[in-house]
Amino acid sequence: MESSPILPARFGTLFSTDEEMDRLFDFHTQTIQEFLSKIHNHQEWSVKGYLDKKKLLKVLANAEIERNQEMLSQMSPGKRYFQEKKD
Repeated sequence: MESSPILPARFGTLFSTDEEMDRLFDFHTQTIQEFLSKIHNHQEWSVKGYLDKKKLLKVLANAEIERNQEMLSQMSPGKRYFQEKKD
């Protein structure tokens, strides 16, 4: 990457012959040149994230419980009774 630009292609792109590759480049020359000019002196970065699914589900469930409790606490006793029976 430091020595020359990289042309993005779909993962696993294969050309059956050099001529097929040349045909693609000939057909898309202008688009490729515009792309390479646009990304000149730019770098691609990525971020990898990890998720503890069990912990996330627990946090979301607790947040939902808190929202429901807050909503119920603002209701009249009659409405609250019927809402609790509904859930």
